[in-house]
Amino acid sequence: MKLTFLTFILGIMCLVACNNQPTNISGKTETIKVSYVNWACDCADFIETKYFKDKPDYETKEEDCIYIEPSNPILKIPEEFYSKGHFENYLKLTGQFYIDKGIPNSYDRKTPEKPRHARVFRYDNFEIISNKANSDKDKNTNNTFDLIGGTWVHDQDSLATITISNNEWTFNYKGEKSEGNDKYKITLKDKLPEFVKETEKAEFLILTSRTDTMYYEILGLSDKVLSLIHYPTGRRHLYNKR
Repeated sequence: MKLTFLTFILGIMCLVACNNQPTNISGKTETIKVSYVNWACDCADFIETKYFKDKPDYETKEEDCIYIEPSNPILKIPEEFYSKGHFENYLKLTGQFYIDKGIPNSYDRKTPEKPRHARVFRYDNFEIISNKANSDKDKNTNNTFDLIGGTWVHDQDSLATITISNNEWTFNYKGEKSEGNDKYKITLKDKLPEFVKETEKAEFLILTSRTDTMYYEILGLSDKVLSLIHYPTGRRHLYNKR
């Protein structure tokens, strides 16, 4: 009996010791910009741009790097970003840091070696943004329209979809006939002072129909996921590309 109890205790201790996933979230929501670091080793592979923004001679240090973790698997960063997109883009993430360091369960190891513990940022929304300091605004706008076009299915209601084509946004609900009031013209803005401080850098959608105007901030956009927040309600919407 004593041996069995001792084995149980040792098993629990081992489980705790081997659990690398951090658990204590900070409770402080913040937005950070990060660059991907394609290390040859298994280790924290993102670094906040604040380290090299004003220091062109800065050399990336492992101790400054962090892991990132999606709060929902559907928000996983597209593979294309890791293969080539990171050369021209950063990630803008909104979420919270864990207080304790660790290795998130979502981290994909490339080798058998055990990565070192590091800070982990758990994000609720992401946006892929150009890393070119003097990127052309119209180019970014065109890129948004390229990504946003198509049919999107609401994450919480598969019957609710939106169709975006030729600068026109249409709300659809399966089983209901679409009316003219469901069609909106799209305008992209980098400021929305009615609801968001002008110092905040973001991308906003203004949807205009014959009878209504709707306001959204783009929280995350890729070829598979569209994450929005509606103003003034603050309601969040997540869509998946069909």
